[in-house]
Amino acid sequence: LPEFELYGHAAIREANRTLFGRAEVPHYDIAGSDFLLTVGADILETFVSPVRFTKELGRARKQSGFYWVHAEPHASLTGFKADRRLTVKPGSEADFLALLYSELAQNKIFAIKPIPADPVAATGVSMETIKELAEKLIAAKRPLLIVGGVSTGTANGPDVARLAAIIQWGCGMVGTTVDFSRSENFASVGSMHDMVGLGQRLQQGSVGALFVSRTDPVTTVALDLSKAALRVGLGDTMTTTMEKCDIVLPLSHALESWGDAQPRKGVRTLIRPAMKTLYDTRTEGDILLQLMKARGAATPSETFEQYLFLQVGKRSADLLAAGYLVETVQEEPVRLDDRAVSEWKPSAGRPTGMALLVVPSPRSFDGRSRDLALLREVADPLTT
Repeated sequence: LPEFELYGHAAIREANRTLFGRAEVPHYDIAGSDFLLTVGADILETFVSPVRFTKELGRARKQSGFYWVHAEPHASLTGFKADRRLTVKPGSEADFLALLYSELAQNKIFAIKPIPADPVAATGVSMETIKELAEKLIAAKRPLLIVGGVSTGTANGPDVARLAAIIQWGCGMVGTTVDFSRSENFASVGSMHDMVGLGQRLQQGSVGALFVSRTDPVTTVALDLSKAALRVGLGDTMTTTMEKCDIVLPLSHALESWGDAQPRKGVRTLIRPAMKTLYDTRTEGDILLQLMKARGAATPSETFEQYLFLQVGKRSADLLAAGYLVETVQEEPVRLDDRAVSEWKPSAGRPTGMALLVVPSPRSFDGRSRDLALLREVADPLTT
């Protein structure tokens, strides 16, 4: 199974796969934009890389003429930090973007067919405001549209992501402020479809040994592990999933562990421990190497630390000196699939009645940090 992340931006990746053949979350160049429109993406709290986005916003605000509008169905710190905040009705973000697209298309900046979406439903945003946004997108030299968060995490999320990708293409953002050559590293991250498939296999009794590491699917997606022949959990806290496992292998704390990270395409960094292990714990890499040895299989290295340096090769000294490596990535041109646009049909109906918005927390995210008492003492950044 692939890696699983509840907030893996699956709708964005699928939209880009369908329209551009690139199942990726592109790099958003906020610092290089002069007009920014964000829809649902809480870029200052939990969306992709809030630390980088905050830094880039600071740089963008130093430029004359930069303006930021944030549209959202709820109240967030991101919304109140924007130059202008728009409230859209929950679940109407696809209609909001369809109306915006229609205004842009009337100005003949799009050389593609009309969007097969019905923009009749009330969004809570006036047509005057939508026309103003369209004018700003057309007038901007380097506009940028970012969607995500609660607006792509609902049943209408795929429509929101596709509409955004088409607007990005039509406004010339792709290749400038929307950069696929520096995509965020979600290549190995799965989606809810993978978890549904795993759930079906578990119910059929076709799973032998199941290893679960640093994730809590029992809590986040109500995964039933009971029919797995053997359940092995790897973690550093006793989550609900760990409690359901037959064997729990305690992992070393992040401050005790070797590791690596590739935050985006072409960038690699090495995670070095800040202290020695206090107890009899291991990293995932060392546990897997020991299991390979126990089976009599050949191992690429004796320790996970050695394995990491083998992956870097001759540039190990450069990595240790700078803290990261920038690798050359051969980039392929991005093209819009006109057929995918013309054949696309909205994937879901509009919500009726009251809507429930489940929003990630900047303190505990999806609840995975709820066991850290210190974070519970930190004031909520919006309500204090």
